[in-house]
Amino acid sequence: MTAEPGRDWRHRGARLREVLGSPANVLLLVRLLAWAAVLPILKRTRSVTRLVTLMTPTASQPSSARIERNAITLSRWIYRLPFVPENCLERSLLAYRYLVRDRREHRLYLGIRADEGGYPGHAWLTVDGVPVHEPDESLEAYVPLVVFDGYGKVVSTSARAPRLSPRPTDGEERRAEM
Repeated sequence: MTAEPGRDWRHRGARLREVLGSPANVLLLVRLLAWAAVLPILKRTRSVTRLVTLMTPTASQPSSARIERNAITLSRWIYRLPFVPENCLERSLLAYRYLVRDRREHRLYLGIRADEGGYPGHAWLTVDGVPVHEPDESLEAYVPLVVFDGYGKVVSTSARAPRLSPRPTDGEERRAEM
């Protein structure tokens, strides 16, 4: 059975109305939009590690599962606006900023595409191993290079990542040509 055209958008619109139904959530949207406005500048003036540290949730930051869920929904929505260019790193960092520090496993992945075609690099956020912005299948082509936990610390790369054969060094390439 196929969904009728526009039904998915009506569902998203209903979810957005639900998220923006309180003054606290409107304030959350304003904060997210402010971060979305400065992230393009910050990512060009800071190292990735410093950028992740800046966007790591602080212990004093008020947070709840509801705020986290709404931040994820709103970050997805913000980067679908026609005047905000789609950017996986910025979208992931925006949601990462509002994660709840609890027993769940939060991970921010920065990776590269293992096969030819598509975008060479990608950033994605997971909660307990489940991607929050895209289907898990869409990430199978990517190999994590750097993985950050919910505290901004670098952790080991994902065990599910395919292994790439190491590139030959310049000396090995020269020897192969001879």
